[in-house]
Amino acid sequence: MCPNNNEPWASPKRPEHTLVPAFVFGDFIFIWYNKFWYVPFTLQQAGKTMSSSDYRLTAAGIVIRPATHTSSPYPPVLLQWPARAARVGQGNLSTIQGGIEVGESPFDAMRREMREEYRLHNTVIRLLNHPVYRSSDTMKEYVWFLIECHDHLTLVPNEDEVAEADWYYCPQTLNQGIRQMNKGKGRMFREVFALASEQYPKSFGGYEPIVSRFRKKQRHIREQQAGRRQLLSA
Repeated sequence: MCPNNNEPWASPKRPEHTLVPAFVFGDFIFIWYNKFWYVPFTLQQAGKTMSSSDYRLTAAGIVIRPATHTSSPYPPVLLQWPARAARVGQGNLSTIQGGIEVGESPFDAMRREMREEYRLHNTVIRLLNHPVYRSSDTMKEYVWFLIECHDHLTLVPNEDEVAEADWYYCPQTLNQGIRQMNKGKGRMFREVFALASEQYPKSFGGYEPIVSRFRKKQRHIREQQAGRRQLLSA
């Protein structure tokens, strides 16, 4: 059962926009990961330069209220209905995202989107270690973040950017929201959500066993596909 949406939330004092330490060496930027080591990213993936391909670099974020802020084991997850989609009659939900401008880092782009779309400032922004995600439909290459929101839960979205937005409080309602994304974006969201929960498990609370089942299902599908390929090649 979902927790009561009116449940009070603690609001601990946090420094504005806490960032994960990083440094550049050669052709790579090294991002501090999991309190133990730095993970290398290419400068292109980290967003220090615009992509030389036909894909536009886009900062995208999974926005949550950490599980440590509530008695519920599940952190609320923010999904939105973009104003652009609403204007053309599309009902697809999405996550917060925006193009990375020339000379702008992905962190700066993500902070700017949070300010422009929701006026949120008290957030912790973490760059996720992930494979390349590209959309041939929108010609975008995504740089994904986990955004831990420590501001109030009452959303005041910018109407020019966001038609509607809401917090999804448990796996059942979140799954319903994901089904309202277009198919490709929904698959990418599930994969990135799983990666984020694996890299920052304390923030995701009760989602850990759900992600484990998701990974098990993925492995089963890959094994089935490999078996079919072997039969076809025999």
